[in-house]
Amino acid sequence: MGVPFLQLNQAAVVREGRVILNIPRLNIELGEQAAILGPNGAGKSTLLKLLAGDIYPVHRKKAAVKLFGQERWDLFTLRHRLAVISPDLQEQYQRHSECTGREIILSGLFGSIGLHSNHHISREQQKQAGQAALSLGLKPLLNKAAATFSSGELRRFMIGRALINQPQIIALDEPTVSLDIKARAQFLQNIRGLAEEGRSIIMVTHLLEEIIPEIKRVIVLKDGGIFADGAKEKILTGSILSQAFGLPLKVAKQSGYYYLRPNCNK
Repeated sequence: MGVPFLQLNQAAVVREGRVILNIPRLNIELGEQAAILGPNGAGKSTLLKLLAGDIYPVHRKKAAVKLFGQERWDLFTLRHRLAVISPDLQEQYQRHSECTGREIILSGLFGSIGLHSNHHISREQQKQAGQAALSLGLKPLLNKAAATFSSGELRRFMIGRALINQPQIIALDEPTVSLDIKARAQFLQNIRGLAEEGRSIIMVTHLLEEIIPEIKRVIVLKDGGIFADGAKEKILTGSILSQAFGLPLKVAKQSGYYYLRPNCNK
């Protein structure tokens, strides 16, 4: 067994008096590639926010959430081990469209949206930003403003922003939403490259076709709890997913990717 980077124990999240997430127990190991799958409202994004420290569980005597074996983390230290890429983050940069690609990547060092006057960037950090952009095919766009980027280009800059801290784990929330077919393919290829480098990829999605072949474990959520958890080939079946999504479904597989289709025969 490896080292768990995430440990949940009786973790519950309550909003407006309603339990929206209730996880009795969940461990994800360092180096593991996992997808968190489920219909809208299943609790997927809530689980990711819990992992990132954006929200907190109901207080209990025993810690409900541990990261890297610890109950408490300062956000600066955590940023260098865990990076979260979400549509919410991209939307914030769309509102700060004057930011250049270089500033987007470098802002990951500070957890800010863009750079501020008190942010001091070393020559080495500038070099790291250039290397991240080069690895993602973004170097020609480094000095251009976010307003000129396509959705796919801006999403890839979110990866660059994450990579500047060299995190061990990259968590993605609905990673290809709003991307066209070409941008989706390019983005997922970039994510595959990160997985091949040995980083843990945690992908939150409701689309099977986003689950890259390198992901071996699938956790299915339904109604705020874990409905199924295990090896990908055992979880991604028509039977399990039909129950999780509440309609007859069938699963197809091609070139390491899985696809979900309505089962019109039922």
